[in-house]
Amino acid sequence: MDKIAKIYDKTLNDLLPEGMTVINNNNGEYSNNAGYIVNQYLSEKVVEQYEIRLKEKDEQIALLKSLLEK
Repeated sequence: MDKIAKIYDKTLNDLLPEGMTVINNNNGEYSNNAGYIVNQYLSEKVVEQYEIRLKEKDEQIALLKSLLEK
């Protein structure tokens, strides 16, 4: 991807769809550079699903507590 970006005189971020980010990891002079593309939309979906699960958990706890009180 870096080579393609250089050919078009663009950055890698310019070539990616909106909502995607590149995180570069360089561990030293002799290590391989690893680039990670993070889909921010996917991350938002994961957070949304996590929040739904937390709400469901709270509802189940409330139900179980009410059953114990009977």
